[in-house]
Amino acid sequence: MKKYLIAVCVVVICAGAAGFEYTASAKNTGNDEDIIENAIIIDSLSLTADKQIENNDDKDGSIIYDDSFDDGLRLAEKVSEKKKRKSGKTDDFMSALKSKDSKWHLSKYEIRKGDTLYGIARKFNTSYKLIIRANAISGPDSLHAGNTLDVPNRNGVSYKVVRGDTLTSISSRFKADMGDVKRNNDILDGKLRAGETIFIPDASELKKVTPDRIASRNNSHKKHLEVDDNIDKNTTEREIQKNNINTKRSVAFMWPLRGRITSGFGSRSDPFSGRRSFHNGIDISAVQGTPVKACAEGEVIFSGWKDGYGNLIVLKHKNGYISVYGHNSVLKKTEGDIISRGDIIALSGMTGAVTGAHLHFEIQKYQTPLNPLRMMK
Repeated sequence: MKKYLIAVCVVVICAGAAGFEYTASAKNTGNDEDIIENAIIIDSLSLTADKQIENNDDKDGSIIYDDSFDDGLRLAEKVSEKKKRKSGKTDDFMSALKSKDSKWHLSKYEIRKGDTLYGIARKFNTSYKLIIRANAISGPDSLHAGNTLDVPNRNGVSYKVVRGDTLTSISSRFKADMGDVKRNNDILDGKLRAGETIFIPDASELKKVTPDRIASRNNSHKKHLEVDDNIDKNTTEREIQKNNINTKRSVAFMWPLRGRITSGFGSRSDPFSGRRSFHNGIDISAVQGTPVKACAEGEVIFSGWKDGYGNLIVLKHKNGYISVYGHNSVLKKTEGDIISRGDIIALSGMTGAVTGAHLHFEIQKYQTPLNPLRMMK
């Protein structure tokens, strides 16, 4: 049975997170980018969404999620980290990337309503951490709709120059900026030589052009084979993709508590407004004070009050997953705590926007809400 990889981003970036202030815990041992990422995650959380979330599970019930946009650029992360450690600065990491692959360049992107940091990275098949570095992002306020980002990426095409080609004609043909073409290929004199291959940033392969004239560089559905020094270069893209999906399914989630599901994942009538909205998690009925357990090992990235959620605790797990536990009466863990699967992290309650005692529970991957019932055993 053919499986389709679906990547969904529906949580509105910087939707407004009144009612909480994210601060780095003294126990938080992560780097600056992890702290910034955590703040962005917490800021974007919402009990419901206005937009319907597309189905993200296969017919056999397994979750299918294409996150090759980030995992596929581990080599770039290694290069950037090495340069950062050596110089103590982050403003020259683009030169470090270009030293490994001359196709790296910056593309301008205007943030739109509904965008997420991960969704933008996916559009350019790049790493969200590189976007943070390139723009010196310090928190969610940098990601408001209308702001412009510099996005490091390798999108474009390689083109073999033929006699009669000029920078003007090639740039016009591909609708590319001539200055970007010159800078990316270090063309100082403006002259091209027949037979040489140049890279045209942000261009798409032209239709009706013979294959020997244009070689496609990459597209949003493929990932580079050079993702890791340990990967056999003879390994096919399909095998790499399959291995990555299997890896991403390796997180085992357990039920945070046992109870009746009073509101499922999906479209519903809001209990307060009455209008239809999309419920980003599930509600599990529980007597106030029932122990709430961590569904998997991870780190506490938020423990406090957030409007709607009441007393909220959020865990960050490997491979881009987070779990969200809302409406608690008591929070047992604080930011920076390392949690084992099954640890008691809170006591259930009815704080925040509730009509009765229950636990609101979510599982997300890269700000994409997933159906918890498909994830837990």
